[in-house]
Amino acid sequence: MVTDRLKKICTRAMEDKYPQLKIVDFEVRKTYKYDGKTENWADDSYAIFIQFEVPMNGFGLRQLHDVEMYLNALLGFEFCIDISWN
Repeated sequence: MVTDRLKKICTRAMEDKYPQLKIVDFEVRKTYKYDGKTENWADDSYAIFIQFEVPMNGFGLRQLHDVEMYLNALLGFEFCIDISWN
């Protein structure tokens, strides 16, 4: 997984739909699932952690949930969003 490329895709998607949000921090982490047959952990997917700088007025927690769902539907990865008020 190329983190820089994925960050660029997320940034473009956010600029189009939520231009008021700015990505401050971006991390990609590998996820695993337990395989009961082999009794080992196997590669699964990725989880993406993003911190946004959010304007103090005009942006609520419900909208942050919408951002998370938008990115999840667009890219198919699990997203965890954190905010930093400016």
